[in-house]
Amino acid sequence: MDEVVEQWTQEQIQLRNCCILEDKAAILEKMDNGTLCVGGLDISYHKSNSAAFVGISIVKIGNPTSNEQCETLIVDTFKVDVTVPYIPTFLAFREVPPYIEGIAAFESRHPDAPTPDIWMVDCNGTLHPRRFGGACHLGVKVGQPTFGVAKKLPNLDCAANGFPLGSNGPQKKKLVEEK
Repeated sequence: MDEVVEQWTQEQIQLRNCCILEDKAAILEKMDNGTLCVGGLDISYHKSNSAAFVGISIVKIGNPTSNEQCETLIVDTFKVDVTVPYIPTFLAFREVPPYIEGIAAFESRHPDAPTPDIWMVDCNGTLHPRRFGGACHLGVKVGQPTFGVAKKLPNLDCAANGFPLGSNGPQKKKLVEEK
């Protein structure tokens, strides 16, 4: 187990260097004009075997400055097998392969569906002990922008500079505040 943890740690650190932490101008423009397509990803596990279901949705985000509402374009699920055990801070190694499998199945089943401009993933992104959670991992692997939406904030041990131990720089995050 220690060997796997060390290997996965090194892989996260290596892949983190490929992660782009800046907003793409095209995505910001689509947000402004109400044409942004967001893909949503989540996974649900069977309680007694390796079966799981990847849920995928594609939503066109409306224009926040007008009455144009969000429009759900497609929702689908795909059965996958998950054989990698859960190890804290390494959830990406358990969930990213099924997400990639689900995305491929989705594209095959819905060839005319719009390609998401960005993926919203049920996991952490840079809010992770090594600044490379599942959302970042998926984005690097599929070459598309992602952001993480997690159910719980991770408990990160911090160094004197306020950054999590084992990280090498400031955490990137943006908050949306209601005006």
